Amino acid sequence: MLCVQSKERYKLMKLSIPPLEISETEGFANGKDIFKRKPFGEALYKLISNIEDELIIALDAKWGEGKTTFIKMWRGYLTENNIKSIYFDAFSNDYMDDPFTALSGEIYDLAKALKVPEEKIKKYKDKAVQASKVLLKSGMKIGIKALTIGVLDGTELENLGADKDIADEAAKTTEQYLSHVFDNYKEDKACLNNFRLTLQELAGAVSSDGKPVVFIIDELDRCKPTFALELLEKIKHVFSVQKIVFVLVMNREQIEESVRCQYGSGIKANQYLQKFVNIWCSLPKNASKYGSDLWTYYHHLMKLHNYQITSQHDENLNDFMKDYIGHCSLSLRELEQIVVNIILVKTTMYSLNNYHEILIPFLAIVKVANPGIYQKLRESKCTYEELYDSFDLQYLVTDWFEGKNEKHPLTWLLRYCLMSDEDLKKIEPKDYFAKTGMYDSQRQSVIPFIFNSMSTFTFTQ
Repeated sequence: MLCVQSKERYKLMKLSIPPLEISETEGFANGKDIFKRKPFGEALYKLISNIEDELIIALDAKWGEGKTTFIKMWRGYLTENNIKSIYFDAFSNDYMDDPFTALSGEIYDLAKALKVPEEKIKKYKDKAVQASKVLLKSGMKIGIKALTIGVLDGTELENLGADKDIADEAAKTTEQYLSHVFDNYKEDKACLNNFRLTLQELAGAVSSDGKPVVFIIDELDRCKPTFALELLEKIKHVFSVQKIVFVLVMNREQIEESVRCQYGSGIKANQYLQKFVNIWCSLPKNASKYGSDLWTYYHHLMKLHNYQITSQHDENLNDFMKDYIGHCSLSLRELEQIVVNIILVKTTMYSLNNYHEILIPFLAIVKVANPGIYQKLRESKCTYEELYDSFDLQYLVTDWFEGKNEKHPLTWLLRYCLMSDEDLKKIEPKDYFAKTGMYDSQRQSVIPFIFNSMSTFTFTQ
């Protein structure tokens, strides 16, 4: 009987939490839209519904800030409002040589699934095949460049000592290619234009009520630079038509780095991207110290992990975590890893002391956010000054702490744990350290001890 009561009162904690499942039809469901981003989703919906121009929108957010979760909820919201959409994971498709086939294939599949009249689908397929041939021919210049080592005649090949027959063949191939380009220029241009007109016609048939089809491109920033930029160029020059809205989900900084990687560090990557995107937007974030998205997500994670407050030490640990979350710049993905490390320590240490509740959440952040400093701390090779500067601890402040030179108990405690024996002799007996319950003899071992608890077991999901 006692055993049953104990199980009812204390739930076992979980290391693994189930992934958030979002169907294509549920939208911003209660309990899943924890960051209250539905109003932003509604505004984005109104934008695409009330503009008839060719439209390419870029949703910019850093890694781990919930872009994919938002976009899947938004796609469900579109379904609720009778807007057809396509979700395309660019990263899982960047093994392909040509994005045109993948993009045109997605539209073809949607039209088939919605039972668009067969004659419209066949017309689109025929125009897509013709356009693909044109684009394939335009890609021949890459092979020619490789063949001629970047020159358009054979003279440099001869100068490099290459066989004369090879040089002559390279020049002949290049001449044939350029001749074909000039002879077929108008025909190829008309072919691509016909494809765009047919694509717009098919989009109108897919969504007969005048609403656009939304084509969502996710994970763009994780692709190979060559594929990501080729995808952007194909969208802008071939697929951007009325009745289709493209939403590109990306980390803008990473895409700009891909531009520089592809075209050289001297290119103005920001201006380059402006040519391909009509409207930029960012995920809304609540960054207030005690009402932030990070703090909201922390509580959500602790609930999923079945973490329960069973002592004053647990309460204090949460309070200190609130301070650290308000101070540190973390992603949602990083916070997930930090919480797992806190769980590992909580389930393997016998008891918490006053100094544990201060140190554990911060050291979990150090482990995830700065692996270099984490390793030096484990090996007792990190100075207080280095740690202080690495995490800008001069800006970590709390109202209730009355320290002499420090503004938060964490900085006092870190200084105490990392100071030399000589510096220890200079501190006053009534200093804050005496209140932590830590003995002088254990001060230099407490941080490695906590890290040992975090490192003995490594959890991967």
